[in-house]
Amino acid sequence: MFSGIIETTAPITAALERAGVLQCTIARPANFDDIKHGDSIAVDGVCLTLEAFDLNSLTFALGPETLRVTGWTLQNVLDRVVNLERSLRLNDRIHGHLVTGHVDALGTVQALDREGETLRLTIGIPQTIAPYIWPKGSVAI
Repeated sequence: MFSGIIETTAPITAALERAGVLQCTIARPANFDDIKHGDSIAVDGVCLTLEAFDLNSLTFALGPETLRVTGWTLQNVLDRVVNLERSLRLNDRIHGHLVTGHVDALGTVQALDREGETLRLTIGIPQTIAPYIWPKGSVAI
């Protein structure tokens, strides 16, 4: 589970596609000093399992289902900077909302309107998930 609050950002430094699996290597942030193999980390909001790591990098493998629902490809991940969030410890304060990081569908930005000093983002969603969306419900974007 995640709060949906981005901890930090880091670049994807390498990617390799083999047998329908996309392996991505991300520069390891300095504050990610408590990670271990198998940890769940939200990468651009997508819950991924940490496959390997060293002092400088984090490596994740994205299978066919994850690639299908996220639209990630070898071509669009290279040199990309991603948002990162480690999974919650439920004995800590939760500063956002509980979100799983599982991708159910992709939306499309339909409008970005200025309202005073804020922005209103309008996102179109597939009708298949419309019954699960309600006012004031938590949705990770």
